[in-house]
Amino acid sequence: MRLRSRAEATKVGHALHFPVAVKIFGVILIVIGILAMAIPSLPITRKEKILDIGPIEAVVEKKETISLSPFLGLTAIAAGAAMMLAAVITKKR
Repeated sequence: MRLRSRAEATKVGHALHFPVAVKIFGVILIVIGILAMAIPSLPITRKEKILDIGPIEAVVEKKETISLSPFLGLTAIAAGAAMMLAAVITKKR
């Protein structure tokens, strides 16, 4: 049995963890894509200070909506699937 140098051991260790990390990131992208498709808009409330004179302070709450494009969700799903496919292909080699 041949002993590996520290550089070789580190290189082999990273090569084994690469497909797993890519798969995890691919799954995260797919979940984000599904959520983006299911939730077309996100309501957000911002507080804006309009008056600040000593102890007197006036704040206005502004409600806004951020629209998420279905294209964003489809792109995230496709990228996640491609990353998972790449991880499977890399692992087989």
